[in-house]
Order: sequence, then structure tokens, then C-alpha cells
Amino acid sequence: MRIAFIYRGLRLSYGNGIVSQAMTWKKCLESRGHEVVMCSPWDNNEFAKCDAIQLFGYDADLVDSVNLLYKQNKNIFIAPIFDPDYSCMNAKIRSLCSIRPLLLYNRFSALRAIKGQMAGVMVRSRFEADYIIKSFGYTDAQCKLVMLPSGVEPSEERNSEREPYCFHMSFVTDGRKNVKRLIDASVKYGFRLVLAGKIHYEEERRRFMDYIQDKPNVEYLGFISEEEKIRHYRTAKVFALPSLNEGVGLVALEAAAYGCEIVITSLGGPKEYYGDLAEVVNPYSIDEIGSAVSRLIDNEIMHQPMLADYVHAEFSNESVGEKLERIYSGEM
Repeated sequence: MRIAFIYRGLRLSYGNGIVSQAMTWKKCLESRGHEVVMCSPWDNNEFAKCDAIQLFGYDADLVDSVNLLYKQNKNIFIAPIFDPDYSCMNAKIRSLCSIRPLLLYNRFSALRAIKGQMAGVMVRSRFEADYIIKSFGYTDAQCKLVMLPSGVEPSEERNSEREPYCFHMSFVTDGRKNVKRLIDASVKYGFRLVLAGKIHYEEERRRFMDYIQDKPNVEYLGFISEEEKIRHYRTAKVFALPSLNEGVGLVALEAAAYGCEIVITSLGGPKEYYGDLAEVVNPYSIDEIGSAVSRLIDNEIMHQPMLADYVHAEFSNESVGEKLERIYSGEM
């Protein structure tokens, strides 16, 4: 098959979940012999010759684009890729705010307006499917569940000798990542916490460093290389992602595949990736976060190596590529 991938957004930071997901899917499909065309507005794209068109993200200009695409190829799919920071009711109200005769849409109403032209909407969790159905009027049949692969090959053996610390990587000053409560939990429960990730602005950096300067058990590494990230995945006993708002949290899935114990938020879809092999916590509770991390570090609870085996079995590139293939060909 020949599949066109379209993303009109700009990559403004090192971490871009939409770009990361698209490149992972490209790898999964190409490994099964399919051609993936990364479409650019600067190129002539022959969409009529494609077997499927995959849109990534959503914006206010979707309606015009989809109307034009639909005339050339009706096998169109969209992956909105939500980190839902609005309630279903809030999103639904926004999705109903449009003036169709004047083609005036916001990104929410545009996503609702194109639903009749979509062969499917790709979702990464059952939570995301329910959100899209309730907020934008899509049907359950339109929602195609494609859970993300970890990207870690089973041959990349995890280390059984672990150091007693908790690792976390994100944009550490992004409020939705809930790093402040994780820091407070490490202080209250006395575990070592190693943080990594980019900070956008100098003022944010100053406030963050001021907050951790009197906390000797908290270490901030800054932005680290891929090699350094993997070293911590192989070394840390626990990886914690107690986010207030998260779509999947691929860093936690990667960490699990390398052998880290996982503390994951109870909010949203991330918990669906771990079965009963991770500690699910209320991210607003410092005590739940701290207690879960401490018990894992102290070996009071152990989910590894069963968790890594589960992630490799359930979320491999091969299984994701096969599912995408079946969806694009109309088998699912």
C-alpha cells in the first residue's frame, strides 16, 4: 500500500508527540513493505494514487483541506492526538461553535465538521475514543484503537541490577507534568529523585532551580542525550509519570520496556498500557505518589520483569504495523 502522511504543524521544540507518533507509524508500516509518503506543502502530492491518507493533528483549516482531499481520495483517516485539557462538555460546546455558511471554524468545530468524511479516527486509548465520541459526535465504529508501541526491541535487554532512585523526564516546568508534587513527594518520603528534560525559558529555569536548591535528594540533569536517557532507563528502579493531563506518556512506556517499575497517573489513557503491572496514583495526592514510589524502591511491590514482557508482547512495532495495515485496507 501507499499511504500519505499529512501534518501541517510546525515542530517548535525537541519533543513533539505528533511528529514522534507519525515517525513511529512510518517505521511500523515500512517494516511490512508499505510505502509512506511524508507530504509537504512544497511538493506536488498525488493523493488519488494513494491507498489511504492519514492526517495528524487538527486545526481550524481542516474543513477546506478535507473537502479538497475527499474529491481525490475517500479513504481518509485522522489522528487528532489529544492530551485533553478540556472536559467533554467544554470541548463539545466549542465544537458546536461555527458559522458554516461563512466557513468560520475553530479547531474543535472543524474536527466535528469533517466527521462524515472520515473513514476512521485513530485513537491511542479507550479513554481517547470515549472523549472523541462524547465531544465531537464520532461513532464507536469510526474510532480505531491503535495503541502506541514502546519503540524498544526485546533484544535490548533490561538490567536486573537497579539503583534505588526514581527517574522522571519531561518539560519539567510544564504544570501538567505535575513535577512539583513529585518533588514534594520525594522530600516527604525521602527517596532520591532524578529529573531530566528541557526548560523553555530562563525565568522558568531560575524559579525551578530555586525550588529544588534546598532539596539534596533531588537532582536535575537538564536536557539529556538519547544515550543518557536510556542509561537511566536501564539503571533507575522506578520511573514516575504522575501527570495531570497526558495522552499516553511514551517515556513511561519506554522506561517500562527497559525494566523500570512504573508509577502512572490515574487520569486519562496512560494507565491502559500497563494492565495491573504498574502503580496507578491520584496525581493530586503527594502521599499516593510518594508511597507508591517508595514501596517500589523498597521492593515491597514488584512488577518487573513481567511488565517489560507485557509491553514487548502487547506494544511491538510489528503488532502496530499489522493493525494499521488492516485499518487502511478496510479489514477493521
